[in-house]
Amino acid sequence: MPEGPVLTLNPDFFMYQAYAAQIKRSIQFVDASDDLRFDLQKILAKIDEVRPSFFIMSNPHNPTGNQFNLNFLKAISTRVKSIGSYFVIDEAYLDYGHTYQVALESHYYSYAHIVKSIWFSRFTLRCHCES
Repeated sequence: MPEGPVLTLNPDFFMYQAYAAQIKRSIQFVDASDDLRFDLQKILAKIDEVRPSFFIMSNPHNPTGNQFNLNFLKAISTRVKSIGSYFVIDEAYLDYGHTYQVALESHYYSYAHIVKSIWFSRFTLRCHCES
């Protein structure tokens, strides 16, 4: 697993802090605006500043229920990949959102740094990554 802290949104699922502690990583946050929205440029700048081992976020977002659009997620994915990190998308509540239409055939290796899960709210994160 790459060096560096865990980066997440604030607010987001509270257990991400415990998951970071389990793998002995500090955690840093990208704060929401007063209306609980997240500015993409602020997230990208924080990724550059912090250089996290992984960036984790819920989608749809917990607690607002807002679902991030595909371009928003792709921008984060591209930035995280550029620093050799991982992008973890917690889709525990995707049943309450909509699915994305993404053609995977040529993108499989392009997005190998993305980890999607629907179980983070139900189980503990155990992570071992090899390069």
